[in-house]
Amino acid sequence: MKQILEHFSPAIIYLAVSVFLIAIFAVLLTTDGPIAQAFQNCITSALSTLMNAFQKP
Repeated sequence: MKQILEHFSPAIIYLAVSVFLIAIFAVLLTTDGPIAQAFQNCITSALSTLMNAFQKP
């Protein structure tokens, strides 16, 4: 059991940290705060730029 924990503990720690960071980003982006608004503006701007680039002249 000790060998298993020594072998897999770094992977478990990385997984836990990744889940924690994803949860933080999810909370920041779901609230109607300035971060969520800036993210939405960035996506809208990128999509409108792409749509303008692909429109036929």
